[in-house]
Amino acid sequence: MSDETTPSAPAPEPVAPPEAPAPVADAPAPAAEPEPVAPVGEGPAPVLVPEPDAPSVVATETVAEVTEPVAEVEKPKPAKKPRAKKVAVADPVEPATATAGPAPDAPPAENKKKWYAIKVASGREDSIKAAILRKVRIEGLEEFFGRIEIPFEEETVKKSVKVKDKKTGETTYQEKKVTRKRKKFQGYIFAELEFNDRVLYVIRDTSGVGDFLNLRHKKDQLPTPEPMPDHEVQSMLTGVAVKDPSKPKKVKIDFEKGDKVRVKEGSFANFEGTVKEIIEAKDPTEPPKVSVELTFWGRATVTEFDSSQVEKV
Repeated sequence: MSDETTPSAPAPEPVAPPEAPAPVADAPAPAAEPEPVAPVGEGPAPVLVPEPDAPSVVATETVAEVTEPVAEVEKPKPAKKPRAKKVAVADPVEPATATAGPAPDAPPAENKKKWYAIKVASGREDSIKAAILRKVRIEGLEEFFGRIEIPFEEETVKKSVKVKDKKTGETTYQEKKVTRKRKKFQGYIFAELEFNDRVLYVIRDTSGVGDFLNLRHKKDQLPTPEPMPDHEVQSMLTGVAVKDPSKPKKVKIDFEKGDKVRVKEGSFANFEGTVKEIIEAKDPTEPPKVSVELTFWGRATVTEFDSSQVEKV
């Protein structure tokens, strides 16, 4: 029979099913879905078959999606520029503060205050001084005023003191030396001030004040007093007499009228005579003249010489 004689085709070998791709370790495991609860009174809940794992490609994309936001968060921020310190702003102020006062090499400010003598009522010097200072404060003229002085000097006087004897009870008087202060210039006060019209008004408007000493009146000008010389100010403040340096020194000679002198030079050199007269020069810086009586050829002759031409014998 044909069926027996015809050989049968060999059966195909079974093909193995494709293996599932290995799960990626870094891929997050899918969250398990809650099992549905069967309603009461019904049959058993259906069995849910879990779906196969997602292929590796999907897992890789999921990892990329999760990791990208993390990379953005961890991205380092750009460094901020440092702000300028406040010290840098304050630095320019330091030189201005340092130069606020006078420069070390700058010349001192000119002192315009001078000393003046003021005539006042005698015996009221202290009260008048207090009144002037009070008016200066009221008018706001402190910048024009310095000191106001009333010079005193000490003197020792004898004073009778009453003494009582304790034993006898009798009273006797004894003299005792007492040191007291006395005003050197009665009726005057001395003020250091910068003279102007406001100062003149304050001084003149004070009760008991006469006027400035040595006041100069000029036409169409404010009356201006003459300030005290420096040597007079020193004498007034210290109580020690100070000579006027501007005054020329007087030439002194070591002989006087009636002394024997010898002529040092000239035609009468080595002649001796007697001083008859000393004639002072008009200029104190010049030497005085000397009249000398000489004996010449048996006759007495009076001849005039400069004081520098003769010397005492």
